[in-house]
Amino acid sequence: MTIPDFLKSSELIAALLGSAFTLFVTGFGTIVAAIVNRKKRHYTGLVKLEYELQNMLGVLDDNHYILPFFISALKTGKVYWSTLRYLELDPSIDYELFDLTLLNKLLCFKQSLRKLNNDIENISGAYEELKSHFMEKNITQPDYLLNGQSLAKDLESIQNFSKDLVLMELKELLALTRIMELRDQPIINRLYKLLIKTSGGKITEEEISAELIVVEAEIEEVSKKSQQKLDEIKDDNEPAK
Repeated sequence: MTIPDFLKSSELIAALLGSAFTLFVTGFGTIVAAIVNRKKRHYTGLVKLEYELQNMLGVLDDNHYILPFFISALKTGKVYWSTLRYLELDPSIDYELFDLTLLNKLLCFKQSLRKLNNDIENISGAYEELKSHFMEKNITQPDYLLNGQSLAKDLESIQNFSKDLVLMELKELLALTRIMELRDQPIINRLYKLLIKTSGGKITEEEISAELIVVEAEIEEVSKKSQQKLDEIKDDNEPAK
C-alpha cells in the first residue's frame, strides 16, 4: 500500500468514526431528553392529581353536609332542593403518571368513584321524577312519603359507602401523591427551590393583620365610590319636579 492509499484509508476511517460518534451523541442526547421529559410529565401529573384530589375532598365535604338534611327531609315527607355533586377526575392524568403502584391505586379508586357516581345519578334522577310528580299533584302526600323513605335508605347507603370507603381511599391516594411529589421532583425543580427565594414563609401574622386593614379600607373606598355613582345615576333618572 502506498502512502497516498494509506492516507485515504485513514481519512475514510476517521470519517466513519466521526459519523459514528455523532450518531452516538445524538442518540444518547435524544434518550436523555426523552427521560427528562418523561420524568417532568410524571411530576406534572402528580401535581395535577393532588389538585384534583383536593377539589374532590371539597365535593365530598359538600355531599356529606347535604346528605343528613336530604335524608331527614325524605323521611318526613318534605321537599328537598339541594343536589348531590359528582366526583370527577381528569382522565388525562393517567397518561402522565409513570409509577405503577400509584396507577394501580388510582385505578381502584376510580372504580369506587364510578360506583358512587352511578348511585348518585340513579337516586338523583329518581328523586327529581318523584318531586316533579308531587309538585304537579300527580301523587298524594302519603305516596310521596312512602317513595321518599325508600330513597332515603338508598341515600344512607351512599352516605356510608362515601364515608367508609371512598373518603378513606381518597385520603390514602392523596398522601401517596404528596410523598411522591417530594421524592420524584425533577432536578430543575430542585434547583428552582435552591435558587429562587420567596417570602411567604417569613411573613408574620402581624404583617398580615396590618395589610388586611389596608385591604379592607380600599374595599370600603371602592364601595363608597360605587354607591356614589349609583346615587348619581338614580338622581339623573328621577323626573324633574
